[in-house]
Amino acid sequence: MPTLWAEMAPPDMDGIGVGRAMVAATEGEFSYRYGFIAERDGVEIGGLIGMSFRPHRSQ
Repeated sequence: MPTLWAEMAPPDMDGIGVGRAMVAATEGEFSYRYGFIAERDGVEIGGLIGMSFRPHRSQ
């Protein structure tokens, strides 16, 4: 099943590689800088990175 990241990938990269590169970036809306880590009793139990998709407005 194709995904958005797979469709964005250059020939030498898969969709997971695209996602990893986006998260590792220090700039952009889908960066680790906008991530949140959930902890319980001092142990990391999950993470979340959000990205807004703005609707395209036709002119």
